[in-house]
Amino acid sequence: MVNRKGVAMEKTDDIVFLNLLDDMSDGIFIIGYDGKVRIENAAASQILDFNDEKLSGKTIMDLLVDNNKNDEFFQCIIDAVLRRKKLTKVVDFFIDGERK
Repeated sequence: MVNRKGVAMEKTDDIVFLNLLDDMSDGIFIIGYDGKVRIENAAASQILDFNDEKLSGKTIMDLLVDNNKNDEFFQCIIDAVLRRKKLTKVVDFFIDGERK
């Protein structure tokens, strides 16, 4: 794993980073420009109704098929992947019909 500056991280840094990510209550997942999930935390899996199933390696299409109530959210992800650029936009996300 490398940090934001492209410098290789120490193995202990990787472990600390992944533990910190997993301890967060906000759902976080990182998608590569190929459209596949690279890293996710447990909260992201739960929010997207994948429960304990790992998201890593899944494509955006895998996530879209099982979650049709958040079209605007997933459209932002698709736009970022297609443009190969960071996209900063806040959109509502719905769980069980309730905005979160």
